[in-house]
Amino acid sequence: MARLSMLISVNFVTQLVVDVLAGKYVDRIGYRPCIIAAHVAAAAGLLTLGLLPTRVADPYPALLAAIVL
Repeated sequence: MARLSMLISVNFVTQLVVDVLAGKYVDRIGYRPCIIAAHVAAAAGLLTLGLLPTRVADPYPALLAAIVL
């Protein structure tokens, strides 16, 4: 349960940090590049979440990396 709650907490903190930082960059570079980068990061995270945990000895760090990505 502790590891599961840590995954949820890491996901929440990552979302908060990205939201705070994204406000500064969206005004500088525009909405379109940010939207494209968000879609690319989401696709990479989902692929990592689906493929990486089965290929490593301990899947927990792979899950953490996929969630942050």
